[in-house]
Order: sequence, then C-alpha cells, then structure tokens
Amino acid sequence: MKKLNQPLIISTLFVSAIASVVHADAVDLTWEINSGLKHDNTLTVAELDQVSEQSDVALTLQGEAKIKWKISPKLTLKSNLSYQVNDYQTYHDYDLNLAKIAFDLDYRFTDATLGTSYYFVDAELAKEDFLQFSQNSMYWSRLFDQRYLLRVSADYKKKEFANLTDRDATSFGVSNQHFFFFNQAKSFVSLNFNIDNENANNNQFDHQALGARAMYSHSFEGWEHKQQIQFGWQFNKKDYQQITTNEPFSPADQFGSNEQPESDVQAQRKDKSQVVDAQWIFNITPNWSLNTKVEYGHYESTITSLNYDETISSLSIKGVF
Repeated sequence: MKKLNQPLIISTLFVSAIASVVHADAVDLTWEINSGLKHDNTLTVAELDQVSEQSDVALTLQGEAKIKWKISPKLTLKSNLSYQVNDYQTYHDYDLNLAKIAFDLDYRFTDATLGTSYYFVDAELAKEDFLQFSQNSMYWSRLFDQRYLLRVSADYKKKEFANLTDRDATSFGVSNQHFFFFNQAKSFVSLNFNIDNENANNNQFDHQALGARAMYSHSFEGWEHKQQIQFGWQFNKKDYQQITTNEPFSPADQFGSNEQPESDVQAQRKDKSQVVDAQWIFNITPNWSLNTKVEYGHYESTITSLNYDETISSLSIKGVF
C-alpha cells in the first residue's frame, strides 16, 4: 500500500511552486481549524461491517489549508490539505485519524463549467494503518437563470486496506446533483442521486449501490449574528453479487487474518439505510462559529448483526482565517 508521505511531499512542492511564481493577488489561501466533542451511541466501523453496542465520547480536531489559484479568468485550480483526529475516551479501538488531499481544476465556458478532481484519504484506525481511498472524477455543471444548478459527474474510486486485501476494491459510478436557490440565494434545496458498481478482490464483497440525499439550507441573521440551519435526509442501498456465507469480522480480527468464522447466513446480502440530520451554525464573529449537529441513522441488512440504530451528536467551534 502506498504511503501518504509521497502525496504530501508532492502537495508541499506544488504549493511552494505556486507561491514562488504566481502573483499574490492570483492566489487565495484560507486556513481552517475545527475542534469539539462528538457522542456516538453505537460505535461502528462501516468498512469492516463492525458494529458495537458500546457508546463513547470523542474529542475531535481538524486542521485544513485551502488554496484557490485563478490561473486565468476562466481556469481555476483549487486544492486543500487536511488532517482530522477522532479520539474516543474509552474505546480506543475506534479512534480514527484521517489525512486528506484534494485537487480540483475547472474551466468556465459562457454558460457551463467542465472540470476534473482528485481526492485521496489515508485512514488510521486505533493508531494502525487501516485504509487508503482515492477518487478521480470528471464533471460538468451549469447554472440556469441564477436559480437552478445542475452538476453531473463520473467517478472512479479505489480502496486499499492495510491488512484485509480481500476487501480491496475499485468502483465506477455516476452521480447528478440538483440545487434550487431562492430567497435571494439565502436558501436552497439540493437533491443528489448516485449509482456505483464496486468490484472487490473477493467476489463476496462485489456490490451495486444506489444512493439519494436531500437537504434544505437557510441562512439568516438573528441576535445580531449570522446563522445557518440545515436539514438532511439520506438513503443508501447495496445489493451484493454473491451469497453471503460468513458473518462480518469481529473486533479482534480487524487487523489479523483474512479468514472469517463460519456462520449460518446463506442468503444474498442486501443492505439498506436511512439517515436524517439537523445542523445549526452560529457565527460568533466573522472568523469564529459554533456548529451543532445531530444525526440519526437506521440500518438494515440480511446479516442480523448489521441491523441497528445509531445517533451521533456533536458540538464544535470553527475558525476561518
């Protein structure tokens, strides 16, 4: 599995090159920091099909650097580098650290935008190498009458696990996003739909996925402070290609052998989930804001141990400079 330091070095050299050859007024650099608390009543590792009945509180911390380079009036390059820590107080097997790198290059025509993007994540679970994920996308978008934005994309994704090569996979998918703006662009409704076909090293994990998400967002001013509220709903469905004959890995097996225990499960595996969430952002100052979020998910599967409900609540403070 490739190491993260290579993309990090490339990104650092790339940013340094921009700073040395481009005029300052062509580059916009933004720094963000986000820290808070998160409570999860059902600890899970979705990529391992691992569900625990335990609950815990995590300290969260994220730092991010964003660069926007206006190469020409029509050509824009955006990149960001971030690192996120989720440190649970009791069950450290679920500690998750994420390093992310992303690039986006888009060209604006008279009435549309054509672009390409690259996204890479290196994840550590319980302070051990866990998963690397990358996504390459091509997209097209168009704004109609300053009210409706349509975006369609084709995505190629790749997953590489540190110790579970059976679950290494590639997938190809298409998605479309719809944004409806109103109230002088202070409010919008978005509808997103996606289809993915994933092929794993072990055919047992091959599946087709269908997803949909709807969100309402409204920005307003109250108590002499800018605020934003958001409400979302998400649906996901996965149909696996082969008959499932094994139960998911136990926590003790997640960094060990690829062999799984025998079970009585013989049906074709199907997973389904619905998640609703609510978020409130309160801007304390132009640079600092409080973010409160509550999320409830209902998960169903033909594998009995993957039927559960999960509630996640969080409170964080975010600074943008």
